[in-house]
Amino acid sequence: MVALLIAAPLAVALIAVALGRAARDQARRWAGARLLVFAAVVAAAAAGVAATQIDPDVADGDIAQGLALAAAFGALAVAAYYTAGYCVRRGWLLAVVLVVSAVPYYCLLFFGLLWVINLVYCGPDAYECPL
Repeated sequence: MVALLIAAPLAVALIAVALGRAARDQARRWAGARLLVFAAVVAAAAAGVAATQIDPDVADGDIAQGLALAAAFGALAVAAYYTAGYCVRRGWLLAVVLVVSAVPYYCLLFFGLLWVINLVYCGPDAYECPL
């Protein structure tokens, strides 16, 4: 499970960078179908994973907020790494950008995961929840 939590965001970032570089190399505009489709797929997958952890005691508003938040975090990561791949021309500089951005990216995902879990998994009287 821990390996999946490390490998899945890394795969999303690398695919988004590759799609951004391919769009730039083919002289396509930034907000094309590649970005929109991949962001939608990742957002749907993130919301789907969050939906598997829904507690029956959680209010519907919190569930909707948690699923929307999970989708937004997924789409935000895709847009950020796609933009890096699209804008940074030199390969070595792109590698530096990816390595430097990995720490804040994983911190964002970790705290986002805690926030989503708090919304969809923790009922109103759950004392063992993270937030």
